[in-house]
Amino acid sequence: MFLVAVDVGYSNLKVLSGPLGSPPATVILPAGAGPAAAMPEQFGRARDDGHLAVTVDGDAWAAGVEPSRLQNWERELHPDYPSTPAYRALVHASLVAAGSKRVDRLVTGLPVNHYQDPVRREQLSALLTGTHQVTQGREVTVKAVDILPQPFGAYLDLIQGAPDEGFDQARVVVVDPGFFSVDWVLIDGGELRFANSGSSANAMSLLLEAADELIRRDHGGGLGRDEFEKLVRAGVGRVPLFGSPVELAPYIAAAAKRTAAVAITALKQSMRSERRPIDAVLLAGGGAAVYAEAVQDAFPKARVIVPEDPVLANVRGFWAYAGEAEAATGIAGMPGEPAAAEPQAETEAVAPQPDPEPEAAEPQPDREPEAAEPPARAPARTRGAPVRPAASPARAASRAPGRGKLGKGG
Repeated sequence: MFLVAVDVGYSNLKVLSGPLGSPPATVILPAGAGPAAAMPEQFGRARDDGHLAVTVDGDAWAAGVEPSRLQNWERELHPDYPSTPAYRALVHASLVAAGSKRVDRLVTGLPVNHYQDPVRREQLSALLTGTHQVTQGREVTVKAVDILPQPFGAYLDLIQGAPDEGFDQARVVVVDPGFFSVDWVLIDGGELRFANSGSSANAMSLLLEAADELIRRDHGGGLGRDEFEKLVRAGVGRVPLFGSPVELAPYIAAAAKRTAAVAITALKQSMRSERRPIDAVLLAGGGAAVYAEAVQDAFPKARVIVPEDPVLANVRGFWAYAGEAEAATGIAGMPGEPAAAEPQAETEAVAPQPDPEPEAAEPQPDREPEAAEPPARAPARTRGAPVRPAASPARAASRAPGRGKLGKGG
């Protein structure tokens, strides 16, 4: 059984993939995607950032590219993102990176308010299920799809990372500061309290715009939101501007005092009907560390948790859920079918292409091995500890892949 967990964000594409019971491969790429024609020409030793060449409706696309590199192309920053060609390009990129022609189960997520809409869930499930022409010469078939509320992935990751700390019985608020929105939900003893969920537009995109405006005020010019995002993603702390070095951290912190505080105030208001105290606040996503101080101020008595590699928290939980769901299916069997396990899907080492060019190879039959494509520069792929299926998603007791010890924010 071959499993894929995907978190298609507005800023990062996160993918965990591999056979059931094996350590997954991890891929993180920028969530930029656009037609191949929007990519700049490269000459000589020009840089290549390891993006993937895919097709969408027969057209060549570049996916997993820094948004700032796409020319005459606007990135999708709106609630209907999953219905766009750019989203499909990133899904195809995740299937290419996974390296298997057959995916037995794919797990992904939606923001809480979208997850509550059954039409949106059904539309996304239909989009992801079936056979995908991911490149000119490659098809990938996805057999089953599960859609989860995105913060629930981070919650499952927390349960795995600290199985003996009683979080499965606690009242935990999961806060996911993403690039487009800050989403949150209250999980009480493993149950999602949708009445105490919400979303704020005061997310990382607005925070970076505010920080850039402060730099512009002090230095006469700014970096631009997308360039600022790229520097933060790369961990760059100082940049030259008009010949002088500029430290980014003070400007991010100053912007966070305004932007993060507004989002967390909205979160706290959504909890005003709750009489019982909050035990812990779990921060996930790329903006977790930036929003931690505002969360600690809002919930001074709660334990504030920022996991290691918080950008991967949701997708690690999706991976755990995929393993448990597939293991349960193998034990119980599908209706009208024997419980015997199906043959394991074949995997292949697939590297990203240097430029969006059509592939010459024809699609191969499902269970014949196919040659790996010529490598350009592969995205980072790491291996973590295996996930052992647990009795239920909310009570997974093994450590998630690539999972570190929990830290206390604030």
